[in-house]
Amino acid sequence: LDLEDNKLDLHELSAGAANIAVLLWLKTIKAKYSKLGTTQGEHELTIVTGWGKHSREQGRSEVQASVKALVSELGLPFTPHMTNPGRLVSSQSDLIQWLQSVEGTTHMEKYFTKP
Repeated sequence: LDLEDNKLDLHELSAGAANIAVLLWLKTIKAKYSKLGTTQGEHELTIVTGWGKHSREQGRSEVQASVKALVSELGLPFTPHMTNPGRLVSSQSDLIQWLQSVEGTTHMEKYFTKP
């Protein structure tokens, strides 16, 4: 699991573990930028899901399907990379804006607030 600031590599994870990794990565990004108060330049953020090259059914990635469903459910500003089907990308500013929005805060609290 690669947790670099600008890239989350989900290769070798199960679909469930990949979703948890995405949520933890988002939490880490939110904490980092809430402390800084602003973004440090503009970067493209990437979630590497893979496209299913090594899947039982080549070209069908369970991780990718699961992460895309999570991205859609949360309304995250990630879209498929233009030339690499195994990546989802977002601008740093769009993601920070989402994380600081009411929608983003509500979704994140749902996953990280104790009942």
